[in-house]
Amino acid sequence: MYFIRFTCVLIFAAAALLATNAQESGGKPAVKKLYSLRTPTGWMLDIHDDGSGRLGFGAAVGDKVPAGTFKPAVVRTAFDSIKFDPKGSGSSHFVIWYEEERKSPSDGPKGRYTQDEKVIVPLFESAAAACKSKAGDRMVESLSGKRPPFGLKK
Repeated sequence: MYFIRFTCVLIFAAAALLATNAQESGGKPAVKKLYSLRTPTGWMLDIHDDGSGRLGFGAAVGDKVPAGTFKPAVVRTAFDSIKFDPKGSGSSHFVIWYEEERKSPSDGPKGRYTQDEKVIVPLFESAAAACKSKAGDRMVESLSGKRPPFGLKK
């Protein structure tokens, strides 16, 4: 009997929390991650459906990239033009994951490997430029004042 009561309380609490979160966000749907990118040098970039994203380095959670920084349709067209290397690796190639292919939270999409710096590096540069604040670039400051390159190690 105690278990049933406890379960009911949890269900009602979860429903109340979801309703509160929906009200706080103004009823707006959550942004959806479209693409995840990684560089061999440790940079990470997530691009969302509203043109926002998150730029990080190493184990850092990263900086928010404002909405409108990216045009998802343009990004997808650029990705579709890339030649991918099926034998690539994360230590020598950029990696792109198309989140639309995710089957479940634990079953992610396959990685696509490329060395095409003309498409990937400008995305990271745009994200870095959008993250700069009046006080400076927080990611650069946290990396001892020198940003590692976005490009491939040569």
